[in-house]
Amino acid sequence: MRAKMLRNQMKISEQLLNKILGIKEARNIKISIDDTILTCTYLHLDSGHLSKNTATINVYELAYKCKFWAHKKKNISIKSFISGHVSIADISGVDILDKRFVANSEVEVIIEACEWIIAQE
Repeated sequence: MRAKMLRNQMKISEQLLNKILGIKEARNIKISIDDTILTCTYLHLDSGHLSKNTATINVYELAYKCKFWAHKKKNISIKSFISGHVSIADISGVDILDKRFVANSEVEVIIEACEWIIAQE
């Protein structure tokens, strides 16, 4: 299941939310961004009961945590930079040689790279 960001349609998977923010057993994920704060509202399944939870994080802290997770858990380096009007992320690791991602913002491109890493598992 993928959640969409309301403002710019960036998608974040339940798997990435689990790995980066520790959000498990989430349903009906809704993500919004107000300035630089990402708010994730979701239903949490615990012992057969659903409860509504909310998690907030600064988008730049989220990007940092994504890079840290990729390096620490997967031994993959994510290098992001801005070129003209787009953000670019190059990733490299033992089995990855120069994979490149392009998006509108640095946060988006880092999340795209991490989503790709998860898809390779």
